[in-house]
Amino acid sequence: LGPLKRQVAPSLGVEVATEQSGTGVGTASSGMLQHLDEGCRQREGVERLVSKRVLLTHREYLLGSIIELCVQEARLP
Repeated sequence: LGPLKRQVAPSLGVEVATEQSGTGVGTASSGMLQHLDEGCRQREGVERLVSKRVLLTHREYLLGSIIELCVQEARLP
């Protein structure tokens, strides 16, 4: 899981642009994302993850992965 997550993370980015789709998937709370972004920026090396933008087409999957990454980064020594 660790190596896979780290390969996926840079391509996803953490700073997220939201997208409205016909199914309603892809919308996200900017406040939540901002809070998550600020939390991630507190960890060294995570800045690169929040420097890119990505259109959310699968919000739950992406946000779940991003949150997991932040938690993993926070646990690093």
